[in-house]
Amino acid sequence: MRLRLVPLVPAAIALGGCYLYRDPAPLTPVLVAAALPRAAAIEDLDSLVAIIGEVHPNPGPRLGPLRDSLARVWPDTIGRARMARDLGRLLATIGDGHTAVSLDGLELRAALERGERTWPFSVRRSADGIVIANVVGADTAVLRPGDRLEAIAGRPIDDLVTELGLAVPAELPTWRDMLVLRSLGGRLWQEGVRPPAAVRVTGRDGRLREVPIAGATMNPRERQAAPAVSEPLTVRRTADSVLVLDFERMWGDQTAFRARLDSAFDAGARDGVRAVVVDLRRNGGGDSRWGTTLLSYVTAAPLSQGVRKEWKGSRRYRAFIASRVTPLIRTWLPFSWMDGPASGIFSGPPGTVAVLEFTPTPSPANPRRLERPTCILIGPGTFSSAMMLANTARRSGVATLIGEPTGEPPNSGGEVLGFVLRRSGIVGQVSSAHFVLDEDPAGDRRGVLPHVEVVPTREDIAARRDPVMERAMACGRQ
Repeated sequence: MRLRLVPLVPAAIALGGCYLYRDPAPLTPVLVAAALPRAAAIEDLDSLVAIIGEVHPNPGPRLGPLRDSLARVWPDTIGRARMARDLGRLLATIGDGHTAVSLDGLELRAALERGERTWPFSVRRSADGIVIANVVGADTAVLRPGDRLEAIAGRPIDDLVTELGLAVPAELPTWRDMLVLRSLGGRLWQEGVRPPAAVRVTGRDGRLREVPIAGATMNPRERQAAPAVSEPLTVRRTADSVLVLDFERMWGDQTAFRARLDSAFDAGARDGVRAVVVDLRRNGGGDSRWGTTLLSYVTAAPLSQGVRKEWKGSRRYRAFIASRVTPLIRTWLPFSWMDGPASGIFSGPPGTVAVLEFTPTPSPANPRRLERPTCILIGPGTFSSAMMLANTARRSGVATLIGEPTGEPPNSGGEVLGFVLRRSGIVGQVSSAHFVLDEDPAGDRRGVLPHVEVVPTREDIAARRDPVMERAMACGRQ
């Protein structure tokens, strides 16, 4: 967005000690009740359908009929877990990974605190299928990292992943698959597939075996600990003079993020680093401005973000945007003063779609710029603004992309509005815009492609090797 620069704006900021734009407070899931009366559940269902229809640029024609189907089959009392699953299945028909409700796992945590058990392993997709990555507790005696998972409780793992994926909105199956596998244990538990149970695996020796799984409990230390939130950016320098930036998210303290980059590139200049590697494989996005900021440290080349952004205006979204502008500015500067095509978001009839064309822009000036060969690591977990960063780097020719295609296509949704359903406390979000970042007609059917494709094998996972990062150590020498 761009505001017309009138003297009123800097004066208001200076006098009020405020800033023009602020991030919304994060929405926190609330366990209102483990189960709801049917009437309360339908109230939330109707609220969801109304929000999606008003805000989403292309909600499709199926929401109404699917709403009616759910209202007919829901029982007199419905658990939140089933409700979240059913609402997820409804939203999955839109095919937008940004428009979703969250499976918050509050019931699972409460059950673990009571001493119940959940699945004791994590899994990863490899070139050889779904394999065990880590095992905890007593089940380490029967399961090993690198075992290929074939079935759980007599059900083929591919069938389970497909069924669980029905409740996961996504543009691409790789993103859906990654989300299911990342939280496989919790999703199975919510569906009633719980240990103790038998698991069938194929070992690295090729032998098929069925083993009993006891399951894991939450220990007292875990009960006390609050969930840890990782740093957005961690930095290290290898012995081979490569500056590695592990970029996990694009939200949080922007000042601290910039200070960390300043420190990293100051040190890189002193130490004579020969290349920069940015790891986006676990980055689910946030604020795309963080990506532009990062690229300003490695290139002065013009940045090409894409083609256009189609942004839908609605009463609900206008109120949401207004809540993110400080009160003094909101009072003194009407949104009708917005310049250019963006004004359509804030004026005109609800449902107006503003089309904002992207044009190549100079990389922001940066005194700490260190122009070195740059490689960016991507994969199915690279999503939203992280995908946009990868796409911008590829379009602009400023980095080599290594790994697997991103989990989101360049032509996809974004600019989300968050919400909490009042009766169930289920948290969700909805896209208000459609981004077209690739002129290729296939840009809505594939992720951003790597220049160098590297897919981990089961042997890599068993040995805890990272072949993508190993390949990146040749950055600048290809």
